[in-house]
Amino acid sequence: MPLFPLGTVLFPGMVVTLSIFEERYRRLVADLLEEPEDADRGFGVVAIRLGREVGSGTPHRMASVGCVAELQRAQHHDDGRYTLTVSGGSRFRTDELFEPDDPDGYLRASVTVLPDAVGDNADALAEVVARRFKRYGERLAAAGIAAVASVELPSDPLRLSYAVAGALLVDPGDKQRLLQAEHAAARLADEAELLAGESRLLKSLRTLPAGQFLDTGVSLN
Repeated sequence: MPLFPLGTVLFPGMVVTLSIFEERYRRLVADLLEEPEDADRGFGVVAIRLGREVGSGTPHRMASVGCVAELQRAQHHDDGRYTLTVSGGSRFRTDELFEPDDPDGYLRASVTVLPDAVGDNADALAEVVARRFKRYGERLAAAGIAAVASVELPSDPLRLSYAVAGALLVDPGDKQRLLQAEHAAARLADEAELLAGESRLLKSLRTLPAGQFLDTGVSLN
């Protein structure tokens, strides 16, 4: 599977826009677009754990669990850039990395698709998370960020766990931990704690949380 390291975490069901300008990733997109329309045009998004993506050092800086980005739309610009709309598909674990043969090549990996189990007590945890997320969104709106409050949460515990994970304005390390959770119940339990802590923080502040915790939903390679 082609890999696309990013400084953010992609979750199943999450829709994001990617601006592709680096040569190696232009090549990745061009290779995907050469596939038939009914073929699998997915690639793996993996979060960078330390620093920025800088060629040969990248494999040692990537998280071991990522999410398949399913290509929905691609716009090719006159200057060679691409603007992609992708949606998160299955989670996967990276088993073996394959370095590119040339400087402008992109990483590939053999991967194992991870199951999406629900876990015990997920329905009860989902109710707690939905309630706390509503309060969290209201407090963010009062601080000037209305987007989170407008997120529509699904009732299904698994889908809800991913929707909340994608919407939370927390540290990338917390997001990666949510992606790697063994099942929805574990993810929801972690989210319940995060939401309680973030809501307490917002209640005590008159300004927004630190800027580095804000996720715009647009990722640049």
